[in-house]
Amino acid sequence: MLATINDKKLATDDGNGEVAYYEADVVTASDYYPFGMIMPGRKYAASELYRYGFNGKENDNEVKGEGGQQDYGMRIYDPRLGKFLSVDPLTKSYSMLTPYQFASNSPIASIDLDGLEGLVATGMPSSIDGRPTGMVLTVNEATKVNRNAVIFAFKSIFSEELPKKFIDHYANANGAPYKLTLDEVKSLNVVKVGIMGMTETDVNKFAELTKRVGFRDKGKKHIINLNNYSIQGGSMIGGTLGRFTIELEGVLTYDKDDKTKWIFEGKMRYFDKYDFETDPVSNRDLQRSDWGDFQTGVGKKYLPGTGFRVTSDWIEIKQTNADLYFDFYKNTSMESKQNRVSNEIEKTTENGKDNVDHSVIKEAKP
Repeated sequence: MLATINDKKLATDDGNGEVAYYEADVVTASDYYPFGMIMPGRKYAASELYRYGFNGKENDNEVKGEGGQQDYGMRIYDPRLGKFLSVDPLTKSYSMLTPYQFASNSPIASIDLDGLEGLVATGMPSSIDGRPTGMVLTVNEATKVNRNAVIFAFKSIFSEELPKKFIDHYANANGAPYKLTLDEVKSLNVVKVGIMGMTETDVNKFAELTKRVGFRDKGKKHIINLNNYSIQGGSMIGGTLGRFTIELEGVLTYDKDDKTKWIFEGKMRYFDKYDFETDPVSNRDLQRSDWGDFQTGVGKKYLPGTGFRVTSDWIEIKQTNADLYFDFYKNTSMESKQNRVSNEIEKTTENGKDNVDHSVIKEAKP
């Protein structure tokens, strides 16, 4: 619908000789089909002198009748066909479109100002990569603005910096791997864990490892070189790693006389894939909440981007049988922020205290 008014104000009397309010003086009003053809019987005109129509363009009524042809400056347009009558001067830049198209074939979302490319009226100042673009954008620019708006909306959910970095990387890095810095590793607020893990699967794996040692030779230390060994880890920061893999390498040394006494010295690194895919899990794995699954589904459906691998550098670690977790975690936080990680965690950190249920680890027997 297009209405035109002039600068006259029509006063309405309140019945007491005073002006109650003013109304606009409507010169013309017309309803149009999407591509600009006038709907039959849906036009009002106070004067026949006004010669402009759809999109504010000048009608050339002498050629094809009222509203049948318009001058857009660069080309002549036929709103009944929804096409221009000559080839688009920008055809080479828009090979996906017919050279006679109007408003990039998107008359609902776009407008056409001059017969060149379709433009999107945003209604507000916009920017692309920090560059102001104004309130009218090309279709390509509008696509970028819309994409940036979606990315911004996902980032705004989180208060921590790392999930925002991951969203930016997913959206813009085309699948390039992401390596965590040591500060970022610490900011993950990982559930404190040791070589025995915190899931039933990892505890049983460590028990089987110990059983294979043998201990036939009393008075002699028993050493196991660990390579390609891994346990599950869990981040307490929403929007980051959630459930992930901790890779371990090092030497596990058992006491020469007591197999319940041991020391592990080696290194660890984190590994995960950030891609909004949900891998199947068993009852022995870390579980994610239904809310976490819902968020993952929303990200997969609406956030544009490509999945990527997340790794860290190797970190030196040490643990004895008397320790519940690696020494690296002694000064790290387990504060939960919008993420539930495991059924093995009875509740999240409260007042900075370690509230992980380590009983599954304590009671495990090799």
